[in-house]
Amino acid sequence: MGRYLLGELHKWVNGNSLLMVTITGLLSRLYCPFTVQCLEPYNGLKKHYLYKVERVGVDERVHLVYFITGRAYPYHLFRIIGRA
Repeated sequence: MGRYLLGELHKWVNGNSLLMVTITGLLSRLYCPFTVQCLEPYNGLKKHYLYKVERVGVDERVHLVYFITGRAYPYHLFRIIGRA
């Protein structure tokens, strides 16, 4: 991603919230902390357990990650349940 694109991205997102599209097609912002359910075991996380996302970020490949207990995990391992 070029510097321009990253600059534009930072206008809309930060580590304290997540932009998402609702089932009805509306753009919504979900603020941290929020609750997620783990979909598969991964690095000590247990399947079906609920976890609190402390903040959101991106990894070196610009993929979305959730920070849980200070560690980054790929977002696709979780289902968003709602606000904490």
